[in-house]
Amino acid sequence: MVTDGPNMTDVARTPLDILNIDPEDLPPVLVEALANPYASDDLAGCADINIEITRLTNVLGPDFDTLQVERDGLTIEKVAQGALGMLIPFDGIIREITGAADRKRDLELAIIAGSTRRGYLKGLGAQQGCMIPARPISTAPVDIADPAETQEAEED
Repeated sequence: MVTDGPNMTDVARTPLDILNIDPEDLPPVLVEALANPYASDDLAGCADINIEITRLTNVLGPDFDTLQVERDGLTIEKVAQGALGMLIPFDGIIREITGAADRKRDLELAIIAGSTRRGYLKGLGAQQGCMIPARPISTAPVDIADPAETQEAEED
């Protein structure tokens, strides 16, 4: 599952990840998203869209329309993972040689494909009049203020 930061399991896996020992397989739902993030032939209606969105959310974590998590910043897990990674010299080169870097790039691409698919499915669900989670919580346009304009308004 995609998370905000490492947990203790991630910390323990750091040497295994660097050396590409015991790599984890991509979740099937992300493999499917990589193959075709815009597939809709097998979706008969809102129930099917809901199932697919739930499968993606179980792997990717919450979507932006439901995300209400504050980032922790510096955590003991992040420090431990960084320190453990520093104990292995030339870890970047080792990752390239062992294939760990390719595996990481594949995972990042799969996450993008999965996020793209979930967004597509929510748009499809909104178009069909589906209920949440098979549609975004809000389809109203969001006004994103320019930080410079906001600061100028506060100074006036």
